Amino acid sequence: MSFPGWVCGMLKDDATSREGRGSGNTAEALKPVPAAWLTWLRISAICLVLLFAFVGLYRFKSKMGIDLFRSFSLKKMFHLRAVHAEIRRALGPPTPGLLISDTFQRSWIAPELASFWSRIPGAAAYAYGKTVEGDESCLKVENRNTGDWTYVYEEYFPVTPGDKFAYEGRFQTDPGVGVSFGIILYARDGRALDWKYADSGEIETLTWLVRQREFAVPAGIDSIRFYISGSGRGKCWFTRAKFRKLASGSHGDGEQGSFLQ
Repeated sequence: MSFPGWVCGMLKDDATSREGRGSGNTAEALKPVPAAWLTWLRISAICLVLLFAFVGLYRFKSKMGIDLFRSFSLKKMFHLRAVHAEIRRALGPPTPGLLISDTFQRSWIAPELASFWSRIPGAAAYAYGKTVEGDESCLKVENRNTGDWTYVYEEYFPVTPGDKFAYEGRFQTDPGVGVSFGIILYARDGRALDWKYADSGEIETLTWLVRQREFAVPAGIDSIRFYISGSGRGKCWFTRAKFRKLASGSHGDGEQGSFLQ
């Protein structure tokens, strides 16, 4: 065989070999997906759809001010509440420092940090936006009735007797609207023992005001939550809410504390 013929033969054999391998790979790639995998994919897709639907409905429920403390709530299921309490205890009390620093900047994909409750379902509602001056993000609550409402942060903070905390809020109200800040105290089994501990008392202010208070945790308390509350027909705005642990307790009885401003 001459040199050119030998080269052409090699090229032909190589092309034939590649074609055979390509056909094998194509056949392998076209193998059907096992039925078990398809079943798991379908189940996963259905679970994701149900999860997003549930989260969407729960957020809508919260924003509309439906009574979260008396209507359906996952935290009210005893076994889930007990599990949640055990997880909190395992994590232990937080170290001194800033626990909540909320400037009310939200995006639609961000998880909600608080639940909203209205004495008259649907009468009060909240939204995130800008202040009247337009220079700061804020939480705006509008109440179309005189009943009270509460914006309570979801996080439960484990505590020991004598732990010292402080809260702070900056706000402004319409005439006739009063707002307050305070703490909810919980027992070891998850029951609320005091809905208005260290409450600031309702304040009406037509100009921006900062309210601060220190307090200590009394004996027999397992965890606490921070809330904002109000009543009266009209609107109010909040640009800042902070909650801080000042010091770990000495297992004293605790005290309601004092106003800082």
